[in-house]
Amino acid sequence: MDQFLNHSKQLVKVLLIKRAMDYAIESGNGQDLSLIMKHMTLYYRQLGYTHYALSCFEHTAQMQIFLSERLREIVQQECFVNTTGKKNRNKAMDLDLEHANLFFKNSFTLKSNEPAQELLDVLSLAQDHVEQILNNYYKEFEIRHYTSVRTRDDEGYLRDVAKLHKHLCSKHIAQAQVGREFQSNKLKMAAHDPLLLIDMFDTKQWFKSCYKRMQCQRFLKKD
Repeated sequence: MDQFLNHSKQLVKVLLIKRAMDYAIESGNGQDLSLIMKHMTLYYRQLGYTHYALSCFEHTAQMQIFLSERLREIVQQECFVNTTGKKNRNKAMDLDLEHANLFFKNSFTLKSNEPAQELLDVLSLAQDHVEQILNNYYKEFEIRHYTSVRTRDDEGYLRDVAKLHKHLCSKHIAQAQVGREFQSNKLKMAAHDPLLLIDMFDTKQWFKSCYKRMQCQRFLKKD
């Protein structure tokens, strides 16, 4: 067994799934995203990410069992937001909400009832304009504006990729060499396909319990 080669295969597979998921979100393709989430349910549960697994299962169950055709279309297509108007620049709606919350957290001091909820409601509706005004303020007064978004150094990036390529080529990770093993237990586990270790009976019982719980949620009844 060659753990180096197996790990490389599993890493490439997961990265391709992640890229497909990112592209589905960026292009606003709800159908592809639903298909990927259905596939990822088993990965998340097998790897111990129970909240993600449950979210993916509930989404799949909604699409295939609980929601009407009209509601399925709404859920699939209305989970994205495009704040730039440019092609392939969609973001997940919950991620955009987190960014909005971060903007208010960094720009305003909230204590007790100040600002009042009425003012926060107005600012929320005018967030884009408020953010533009603040950015112009920082620019005109030459105030350093902190941002968590980092610009990529393309030259440094290419140097790092070249170093990584040189190191990996010297290890011949794409060529099978029986007997190569990792010292790290985590890397040893990552060299195996997690789906091959699924307990099918336990997974089936988990599906049934999740489905029964969703049946009790009245808002999921078809219209």
